[in-house]
Amino acid sequence: MSGTALETALPPGSPTAPTPAPVAAAVIPKTARGTNWRQATVLSATGDTRRLWRFKVQKDSVGTPEELKLIPGKPLPDSVVGKGWNTLMAPSLNVAWLPADQVFLQILQLPSGPLEEVTGVVELQLDKISPHPSAHTVWSVEILPNPDPTQQTVLVVIVPRERVQEHLGELEKAGFVPDRLAVPFAGQLRELPAGDGLWVLTEDGGTALHFLLAWRVNGIWREVSVVTIPQGPGVTGALISHLTRLSWAGELAGWLPTVTEAHLVAPASRRGELESALSAWRGGSIQYHEPVAINLRAASSATAQLRNQAATLVPAETQARHRQQFVDRLWLQGLGAVGMAYLLGVVVYLGLLNWQKWDLENLQSDNVGLALQYTNTLATKAQKEILEEQVALRYAALESWQQSIEKLPASLNLSTINFVKGRTLRLDGTTSTESQAEVVGYGNELRKLTLTNGVTLFSGVKPGPITVRGSLATWSLEAELNRSELP
Repeated sequence: MSGTALETALPPGSPTAPTPAPVAAAVIPKTARGTNWRQATVLSATGDTRRLWRFKVQKDSVGTPEELKLIPGKPLPDSVVGKGWNTLMAPSLNVAWLPADQVFLQILQLPSGPLEEVTGVVELQLDKISPHPSAHTVWSVEILPNPDPTQQTVLVVIVPRERVQEHLGELEKAGFVPDRLAVPFAGQLRELPAGDGLWVLTEDGGTALHFLLAWRVNGIWREVSVVTIPQGPGVTGALISHLTRLSWAGELAGWLPTVTEAHLVAPASRRGELESALSAWRGGSIQYHEPVAINLRAASSATAQLRNQAATLVPAETQARHRQQFVDRLWLQGLGAVGMAYLLGVVVYLGLLNWQKWDLENLQSDNVGLALQYTNTLATKAQKEILEEQVALRYAALESWQQSIEKLPASLNLSTINFVKGRTLRLDGTTSTESQAEVVGYGNELRKLTLTNGVTLFSGVKPGPITVRGSLATWSLEAELNRSELP
């Protein structure tokens, strides 16, 4: 952290300082047992610049980084950084980088022990080493390499809680919910090659330059600090001023008798001016190292978080809120899926119902048409039967006329012959009084008349009354046509 922040920090108990609250516990990354990370994403967000890398997880390391193209001003792709039901099947670790401004680093040399004990020891010293009131900071620790197995070098990372919450809010607006919040500069300490002396690492922060100043003496990191200097012509002068104060502090503390080696890790565009300034300040040559590519730094950061080797600065209450939001999101997605399934079922049911209704209406329409056709068919059939009956009656009438005339005895005279109601043959005639008996015989002959198929022509013959007037007798016969011969 810059010296300005150190000078303006209010000590606890000052009139304008807020009332001290209980010291917050360190945020220690803990991977749930059985969690099998399938992929990891690392997000670098500085101002309007955002870069996102995705990795496939292989045990506790990551594969080749895949940088995703992001659209400026647009939310991050939910398919990559979102967490839903797919996260239960394929857990994804989201790591976000915290900008180096307002980050304070402190090195402590402690006896070897488990991380929980180290955290307790650091918590007891937090009020002494923190530039801000402890209750208003988020802090964590990570262990750096130490050649002495009985000792361990502890890097304490302290950031104002307000700055962390602000950055988390910006990430959440962009659609990124981080599981871990890391400081890239702190991670680079684990990747530096062997070599004692001063290490100067640079990072471009847009309007300012961030410098990581670290001293390693006899393989042990003694001092680490982050310095933020605004861009401009006075960068090298401000840097040398910070280095001078830090070297004096190291000499007074006794761990820096003399400045030996100096190492510069900076982009080629900054190498000339920084190397010249450091050489002039130290009075000797500077060892220059190419900076690690940012995608490899992202891979290293993801690997360290997978192995729980790096500090995470997501506050415990924020982690709890994210977990609750995740559970709520699962419930909402589950209820949404059930609702969509129910809605789909209703739509399908209504569709089937409307189809059945349409089919019923078609059947009813067809039924009306068939009923009309059936009625017309019955009418046509009736007309056909009537016509056939009329034809049959005509043929029967002709047949009955012919045969009745042929069987008529010579003693009988036929006056009239006609059909009554189309079914009854009426014969009227005269005869002499002596031939009245012939009328009865004639009637019997009519009863015996048959058609070519052997069926009797008349079903019955009814003789009428015989009226005698003088020597003439008037007679009549009614012969009923056999109806079985008609259609």
